[in-house]
Amino acid sequence: LMTTNRAATDSEVAYSRNIIDSANKKISLIQAAMNVLAEQMEDMLRFVKTHKGSTSLLRTFPPEILVAIFTEYINIVTNLQVSPFPEPPLDLIWICSRWRRIVLDTPQLWTKV
Repeated sequence: LMTTNRAATDSEVAYSRNIIDSANKKISLIQAAMNVLAEQMEDMLRFVKTHKGSTSLLRTFPPEILVAIFTEYINIVTNLQVSPFPEPPLDLIWICSRWRRIVLDTPQLWTKV
């Protein structure tokens, strides 16, 4: 039927409609499966994003190293004419609870406030 220009018979039209309906049903099933897979992928992406930080090497730095980094950061930001950052070291206490504890427990970081 697809290779000719002749008019389709009633039975050929009925047959074509049946295979088109069957194909549309398969397409719907595939679309539903894709929707489920997309939801599962979004769940996995959220999971990875949530847990990725726990593998950061920065978490393994001893407090002394972080204090040295924070001190250098404060020196650099303080020397900028126009700083795009909030007042250091206050900006550091909002990063995470570990940084907050280190910053608040290190008086030398507060000498320029």
